[in-house]
Amino acid sequence: MKRYQSRFSPCIDIPMNDTSGTTTNHALVIISSLCRNIDDYGISLINAQGNIASWNKGAENLLGFGKRAILGKPMASLFPDSNQASLALIEADLKDHKDSGEQTFKTAKRSRSLAMSLEKLRLKDFDGYLLVICARNKTLSTNKARSLASSLASLLKAQEYQAIIGVNNLGEIMLWNDLASSVFGYDSGTAFKQPLKMIFSDQCIRDLYNGKYKIIDSPVETHKRIPLKRRNGGSIEADLLKIQTNKRSPAVTILSIDIIENLTAAFNLRTDKELMDMKEILSLFTHDLKNQLLGFKQLFNYLNEEKAGHLNPKQHRVIEAIRSSNNHLLSMIEKLELIKDQRDAVVYEKLDMKELAKECVEGFQHTALLQDIHLELKPSSQSITITGDRVALKQVLNNIIHNALKYTPSGGKIEVGTRDDDGCAVAVVKDTGYGIPKDIQNEIFKKNAAFSNAHAASSNGLGIGLYLSKKIVNSHKGSISFDSQENDGTSFFVRLPK
Repeated sequence: MKRYQSRFSPCIDIPMNDTSGTTTNHALVIISSLCRNIDDYGISLINAQGNIASWNKGAENLLGFGKRAILGKPMASLFPDSNQASLALIEADLKDHKDSGEQTFKTAKRSRSLAMSLEKLRLKDFDGYLLVICARNKTLSTNKARSLASSLASLLKAQEYQAIIGVNNLGEIMLWNDLASSVFGYDSGTAFKQPLKMIFSDQCIRDLYNGKYKIIDSPVETHKRIPLKRRNGGSIEADLLKIQTNKRSPAVTILSIDIIENLTAAFNLRTDKELMDMKEILSLFTHDLKNQLLGFKQLFNYLNEEKAGHLNPKQHRVIEAIRSSNNHLLSMIEKLELIKDQRDAVVYEKLDMKELAKECVEGFQHTALLQDIHLELKPSSQSITITGDRVALKQVLNNIIHNALKYTPSGGKIEVGTRDDDGCAVAVVKDTGYGIPKDIQNEIFKKNAAFSNAHAASSNGLGIGLYLSKKIVNSHKGSISFDSQENDGTSFFVRLPK
């Protein structure tokens, strides 16, 4: 076994012989966390090759095979006839699931008739099947197995876009994904094994564990869009899933929260200090943009008056079109200043970091051409999805690229790249410019940090740009850093949770 640091909880044991073909298997992490102590139902993940990737206590009780003995073995090892397993997988592929009121399994000691449900899974990081088995008890066994398999499969499919919180029968948090961090502000290390009352009010905790949401005669109980009062004020909606661990003990509780619907509400519930920070960000944001656009307006007037040389009619038309667009952006900024006290100006959505970087690079290509600087996009080969405010994150990259152009001499080079790194989306802006002097490197993320350079075309300081960028990145639970040597260029790194 290896000790695996997952984004769902600080430490979970993952078998070394897992052959699912993925490096970070979040489906395996969820099933291992939530189902390991369920002893009335056998729950197992089967990978696309038909090999057993997870095994819980219930599967061991029903079939007699220990985890070490069965992990990595083919699913056919569970059946007296290997054709039985093949036919079950084929039917699951055709119908997306396979149910059986009576299926013969080969236990460690003998053959046994059990009820089974096999659910086909097609996830981003796992392609295979979810197997749920239980002891036969009249006609209800298959329905119970199907209900549990369907609920667990839905949870696995939802984890890519929903905040997931799992709580054991002691009320302690045992499962916490990155999107839960985005909504509630705690990382998995802080939340792990903390009581759920750290987040929700005492009345909510009583509602979750008393008869209001109690399992009666089913392995699972689901409730849609239940309102939950947060301890720091306000409310949030969540889907509730309860899984019975066994007939004698309470159920595991899972809350899934739609990130898009609730993230704006989460911002509305910030403390007064945090709210003031958000207002300050928006004020700095509009101020910075407006100053840049006013500068462009002066530049367009200078060119249009032919102070930099004679222009032909076509060039005049191009400049006029750009000036018109710039004036439109100025009017939008002025409107934004009027509504900057409204908190719903921050809008979160799913974004592709690769496409975001591409948009920013394309916006500066003409500027780079005029300065004789080679601006190049070096994106990752695949899309990298993040959740964030498009306008704000675009401003972060634009500001870094703008600074790189300002402090890179003619003939220099700027590379903008993206990559997937350990569960984070990373944007890198690397230039061959003058570098940041060592004596101010500890100051550049502070408001109005001064940086003058005799060689730079415009060296009136870094201003509030990097200060604003750090605020925006921090609000997205990310980080911004740099590596710089005087006269040898600078690289900025923006890391955001996927």
